[in-house]
Amino acid sequence: MEIKIIKEEQNSLFNRKEIQGEVKSDIVPSKKEIADNLSKKYSVPANAIRIMDIKGKFGIKEFNIRANIYSSPEEKNNVETLSKKELEAETKTAITEEKPIEETSAPVEEAKPTEENIPPAQEAIGINPVEESKKLDEKREKEDKKEKDKSTEEKLNETELQA
Repeated sequence: MEIKIIKEEQNSLFNRKEIQGEVKSDIVPSKKEIADNLSKKYSVPANAIRIMDIKGKFGIKEFNIRANIYSSPEEKNNVETLSKKELEAETKTAITEEKPIEETSAPVEEAKPTEENIPPAQEAIGINPVEESKKLDEKREKEDKKEKDKSTEEKLNETELQA
């Protein structure tokens, strides 16, 4: 994979280099591959580079890239805002680094509300999830019964009209 720089501008307001280039590759290069290549070329850490986009043209093995190169990762973090996807990925990696996930052979079941495990906040405002779920079940049963009664009543009316 070779990167040909088409345009390079120094943006002094954000203290970064804005690069536009062309990459020749058989497959679509990943942002990590491009960042690694640019970090070697410009002698900066790979995490101080933000790849804005990689665009390819149909049937051609050339891809246009746009990237912002900062002098340090701290400057990048001060200027660039992370997308929701990037934030989720970052927090996910931070969580996995802190706590390794223990593998269990049994599937995890969802906890059903019981009298013992009512959260204090719900208890404080007078909500009992066990009672609420019972009320909802009763309400659904009543609605189902009403619908059955209506359908049987309609059937009786139809048979009376036909006779």
